[in-house]
Amino acid sequence: MPRRIDGRMQLLVITQEDFFPGEADVLNSMFEAGLSGLHLRKPTADVDAVRSLLEALEPDFLPRIVVHAHAALYRDFGLGGLHVPHQLLVERGRPAGVERVSCSAHSGTEVDAVRGLADRVFVSPVFDSISKPGYRGNGQLLTLDKPETEPLLVALGGVTADRLALLSRSGFRAAALMGYIWEGDPLQRFRACLHADAHGPGGRAPIDALHYITHPQGGRPLAQQVEEACRGGCRWIQLRMKGASSEERSAMARGIQPILRRYGARLIINDDVETAKAVNADGVHLGAEDMHPGDARLLLGPDKIIGCTANTAADMLRLGQYDIDYIGLGPFRFTSTKEKLSPVLGESGIRAVIREAKERGVRIPVIAIGGIGQADIASLMHTGIHGVAVSGAIHHADDPAAACRDILAQLENH
Repeated sequence: MPRRIDGRMQLLVITQEDFFPGEADVLNSMFEAGLSGLHLRKPTADVDAVRSLLEALEPDFLPRIVVHAHAALYRDFGLGGLHVPHQLLVERGRPAGVERVSCSAHSGTEVDAVRGLADRVFVSPVFDSISKPGYRGNGQLLTLDKPETEPLLVALGGVTADRLALLSRSGFRAAALMGYIWEGDPLQRFRACLHADAHGPGGRAPIDALHYITHPQGGRPLAQQVEEACRGGCRWIQLRMKGASSEERSAMARGIQPILRRYGARLIINDDVETAKAVNADGVHLGAEDMHPGDARLLLGPDKIIGCTANTAADMLRLGQYDIDYIGLGPFRFTSTKEKLSPVLGESGIRAVIREAKERGVRIPVIAIGGIGQADIASLMHTGIHGVAVSGAIHHADDPAAACRDILAQLENH
């Protein structure tokens, strides 16, 4: 059974239910572009119509095709496998003489029922279905055990280019594309998926445990704040300039970039995707009312970091569907730096949100935000967070660099 190569996922495509003009040419082009496998599914077509499509495909690609329903075509064309309904597979067992058998499942229990019978199991719907409106995603499928042994679990349902990274983080080694591929230019969308898989978060920088958010007030110029935080060991600076124009934000970003380069620190722009792109920042942090993370990914490309703000488990579940790198969860307590403050969570609230989100399959690093002081960090680190974002705890200190070192020491001890 094929495995992931160099950390990349197998990308499978399921055909449209109906035939369309030029379909064979599109499928041949996908195979040439790098398609791992095709599931030929035409539930209302007769065997002769499916046969005609197979005859129009390049012979070299036939071993990569799994056919649904028409077992005779598997033998006649030397195809790569046969897809069998789950209940039929359980009742009758594995078809004799078939090299690869696949089926569909909707729960861990159904997956367990076909272990030893199927080589590949499509689990769905992981996300809200595109081809079946109203067919809601089941985030718990992201948490299924995905052992290296068979069967290979294939994520299906609402799979798009910007969700491949989440599937990979969740342990999936294969994903099936259906509605997303066929609702637009199929070859273009397939190539977008190939690109997203090859350049996903595995190639982006890991998320630091300490994020320093600049503060426009407090007596210290912003460049001095950045210098002191970096001197104290912080290597993640979020440039936050509420109320500033993009031109002012860009000028400040370019002004502090030499400081960041000297310390090897990363620059994250708050809220302003266009500025992040213009100054070639390392990434962007998006609030609830800012640009959609999917649009930000398209604008910034696959190599940049994207973080998003959340206040509830529902927020985290929604954001977890996109190709983002971390979630800023909060506010921990009241903070005067936010004009539109979401409900304060406190330590118990952060713990509860993270627990619920994990139970529902969200596995994105969480950074606690909002009014966090040095005295809060030790207990906060037991809530399941990855790290903290602070502002006043550093820039209000008598010695900001020393305060930064103290926070880093606490984080390292947990």
